[in-house]
Amino acid sequence: MLFGLKRVADNYMQIWNADSEGMLDVFADKNLVVEYTHFEKVEGIENYKKFLQTFYHSFPDLKVNIAEIILNKKDESATVFWNYSGTHQNDKIFGVEPAGKKIVVNAMSYLKFKNKKVIYEKGIVDNLSLLMQLNPNN
Repeated sequence: MLFGLKRVADNYMQIWNADSEGMLDVFADKNLVVEYTHFEKVEGIENYKKFLQTFYHSFPDLKVNIAEIILNKKDESATVFWNYSGTHQNDKIFGVEPAGKKIVVNAMSYLKFKNKKVIYEKGIVDNLSLLMQLNPNN
């Protein structure tokens, strides 16, 4: 059972890849709730798809790398340590114009499962590192 959830967690986190269209439908519950420190709570899979599309627009080559997945044996949940990389090509991010800068940003997410689908995602992203990497003076 736990191995299956580890695979679900790994596959689910691939939704952050720019070429992941359709994966959210496979690995997330339609009533998914998502909370990160840097954006408003998102409720529902369709709203999360819209959010991710804006992120892909800013970083069209966005790629996620999973460092570690720790399963919680007491309930159906996992903590995922991951990072994403990409090139800032469109839209302002934190007021910074796109300048083709390549970035790598670390993150951590907590996933809660039900019926082998993610029903809740909560996380933190190292946005200070992102801002420092996007800084035109670096």
